[in-house]
Amino acid sequence: MITHIKIILQAIYQDFSALSRNGLAKEILSTTPSKVSYNSIVKEIGVNHRTVEECIKLFNDMFLTLTLHFIDVNTRYFNYRKQIKIHFIDPLFYDVVSFWN
Repeated sequence: MITHIKIILQAIYQDFSALSRNGLAKEILSTTPSKVSYNSIVKEIGVNHRTVEECIKLFNDMFLTLTLHFIDVNTRYFNYRKQIKIHFIDPLFYDVVSFWN
């Protein structure tokens, strides 16, 4: 059981260490759970817009975070032009990522 946890944490660490170089992990930690836009993250850390989207998608695919989009009550559809919220799924992941940064 412990070895499985170590393997999972090592995999997360390897992916996160590459992303910590550009400051994305630190920016996500500082904005969680507030509303944020991709453009504000791009301006803050100075990387490509596509890079930010791919990294956040990677976090979602790794089940570390959950990205919540704005839902328009009148139309009942997502409004992708509005700000998003990024939540860590488990407080353990938040603590581990904040420890690494």
